[in-house]
Amino acid sequence: MRIGSRVAAWVVGVVAGATVLTLGCGGGGEESGLQMNAVAYGDGVFIAVGDTDRAYANPGPGFTPFSTGVAALDDVAYAPAQGVFVAVGDGGAIVTSTDGVAWAQQGSPTPADLHGVTAGAGRVVVVGDFGAILVSNDGVDFQERSSGTDAPLYEVAYGGDATFVAVGAAGTVVISQDAGLTWQATFAGLGNDLYGVAYGSGTWVAVGQAGIILQGESPFDWNVSADNVLPDLNDVLFAQGLFLVVGNNGNGLTSPDGINFGASVTNTGQFLYGSAFGSGKFWVVGSGGRALSSLDGAIFQDGKI
Repeated sequence: MRIGSRVAAWVVGVVAGATVLTLGCGGGGEESGLQMNAVAYGDGVFIAVGDTDRAYANPGPGFTPFSTGVAALDDVAYAPAQGVFVAVGDGGAIVTSTDGVAWAQQGSPTPADLHGVTAGAGRVVVVGDFGAILVSNDGVDFQERSSGTDAPLYEVAYGGDATFVAVGAAGTVVISQDAGLTWQATFAGLGNDLYGVAYGSGTWVAVGQAGIILQGESPFDWNVSADNVLPDLNDVLFAQGLFLVVGNNGNGLTSPDGINFGASVTNTGQFLYGSAFGSGKFWVVGSGGRALSSLDGAIFQDGKI
């Protein structure tokens, strides 16, 4: 176990005080083992996707399933410039929707499994296996870009100033500083797989395998904030002046700076895979059909499907 020198203490464990939701899918998310992989917010609607052919839309108190025509989806993002949700998954699958209700399959230039999607600088960027990077101006027509690596890429984030950062296997980091047109591959941390990345308040944070947390003002220069303190950390989000990190065994953490973290109250041992913020609320989704909501990212409350 190794911990970065700037992290004095961590709070680990499950704390009582929040109720867990179950996303309905036939007989129910928990009973059916439904795994939700990601959630996104846009235009007043939260959309959750996972190992199912349905996307779950939540414009109000509960989530309603709608068919996407794709067997499983790994990630979803809202592209405000294009006014569409874009979801990606296995076999190069790309589906889009303007409202989260009606979904259309789009052509994909790759058969590789796609794991991450984000939007920024007027473009949509998708990443996946074999170093796949796809870029689109309209969220419909995607073009392949060279990433400079064959490593699987698991997530991508936009940090302003035309800068995108993708992270992946064995500490791979791939950076574009021209709005996704060209990319440079590098490495960060201790060689752990990196599953999530986010930018906020002048800082990049990446999280991943064996509880690794990396922090840096530049995506070319990372510091290890923590390692081997927690199980895998699967996602990181910046909103409301905080980084929210979620991971296996119900772990949730918040930090104002990507260096000093405190535990969130989740009251679940399920694996948490995705997070989003919008309309003053955080949503976190994961295995067993779990979906948790919070107003502050620290204490997660119940909701209604």
